[in-house]
Amino acid sequence: MREILFRGKRYNGEWVKGYYFKAKQRVDRTTLCTYISVPHPKLKMIPSDDYMVDPDTVSEFTGLRDKNGKRIFEGDIVEFDVSSGKTKDTVIWDYGEYNGVTGFRLKKYALFSITETNSRYFEVIGNKWDNPELLEG
Repeated sequence: MREILFRGKRYNGEWVKGYYFKAKQRVDRTTLCTYISVPHPKLKMIPSDDYMVDPDTVSEFTGLRDKNGKRIFEGDIVEFDVSSGKTKDTVIWDYGEYNGVTGFRLKKYALFSITETNSRYFEVIGNKWDNPELLEG
């Protein structure tokens, strides 16, 4: 079973990982805001803190890890080998079945999908919010 986990970037630039939810802003109770609830380090079902995050940065964990064991999230930039050498692409949330294998698609390389079988060939090198320059050229 896939681990359900989200991440989002706080307005101070810090990334937090946990559970995603929307709620009325605590200050005025009228504005709907996006939050990540970080699980308590020992009591997993009890949140320790909720953090307001930029909704444009919220991304879901694919359930897969790269060749270094790092979690692969939607919006991550991964590097991998193709016949012409190393290339980079962004993981997009397009969970589905491709040729009988469940996986996540890449933005430019639509023929490639990241699956449990091949995730060891990918390496997370950044993400589209903090490192857009990695996709240039």
